[in-house]
Amino acid sequence: MFIRYLRILNRYLRLMLWGGGLWAMPLLVWALDTAVAERQSLPDTLTVDALIEPVHRATLTAQTSGQVTEVNFDVNDTVKKGAVLVRLNDAEHRSALAQANAELREARAHLNGVQSEYNRVKASYDRKAIAAVEMDRVNAELRVAQARVGSVEAAIKRAEEQLQYTVLKAPYSGIVLERHIELGESAAPGRLIMSGYSFDQLRAVTSIPQSRAAAVRQQDQASIIVNLPDTPTRYKVEKITVLPQADTQSHNFRVRLELPKNIPDLKPGMFVKAEFILGQQARLMLPHQAVAYRGEVRAVYPIDEQGKLTMRQVRLGKIIGDQIEILSGLSEGERVALDP
Repeated sequence: MFIRYLRILNRYLRLMLWGGGLWAMPLLVWALDTAVAERQSLPDTLTVDALIEPVHRATLTAQTSGQVTEVNFDVNDTVKKGAVLVRLNDAEHRSALAQANAELREARAHLNGVQSEYNRVKASYDRKAIAAVEMDRVNAELRVAQARVGSVEAAIKRAEEQLQYTVLKAPYSGIVLERHIELGESAAPGRLIMSGYSFDQLRAVTSIPQSRAAAVRQQDQASIIVNLPDTPTRYKVEKITVLPQADTQSHNFRVRLELPKNIPDLKPGMFVKAEFILGQQARLMLPHQAVAYRGEVRAVYPIDEQGKLTMRQVRLGKIIGDQIEILSGLSEGERVALDP
């Protein structure tokens, strides 16, 4: 009970001195908890804002002509890889494919006839029964027939591709961002159809000063801090890519941070904090409960060799765990009061 009384009296006197403007008047130290300012080797970090974006984002365009006969998804719909997004009328393409197949049958039949003629003439030529000019003629006819078959086979391949282009499928699982075409409209090559992105893999993009680019590349360590409604959550970055060229206006380097898959509640367009490790740095640290906050003033109560304490203004740095960095106003080894 007596110790508690002394604590209350001590704090009361300090408040009285503060209110009266007596900045450095010493106070007697009674039963106070204390801590020593110590230099600790801690990570030197750079924290910047970053924007979340999808790694895979695409805009589908028509690669053939046709009227839209089917639209299966709209904006904000979730699609699976390979799902049919849009169908075009394929009647003309099927007709072109059927015609090409008919021409192929005709060309092959003609080639078979020419091949038979070539075999007959070749046998006679080998027996010296016909002139070389006749052999040259059937050789030329055979090459033409073979070329015709090859040309028609290429036409069939093109027709099959055009038929496949009438069905537009999702290249990966994701979400539809925009739909650029309506049912019944005509599509032509290059016409925008749908835009979307994959939610399986996201990344953070940011910029860093040119003075820090070398350290970021060398250390190759970073994390992002997501400020969700409940509490900030930290995620380790899987890969850091510093682009090779700086921006000509800001002279900053663009950085891409690959993130773990399926981070809860993380969506493209969100802002997060990106923290880069630049190396190790010795910092003067104190427990955060050693700092007194008086309006705009930050102060501590160091204890001198006579066991007295005075109020001293300090400049604060980074908060790391339950410790806070002291940039100025205090020296290493000084003892200060806790909970001032």
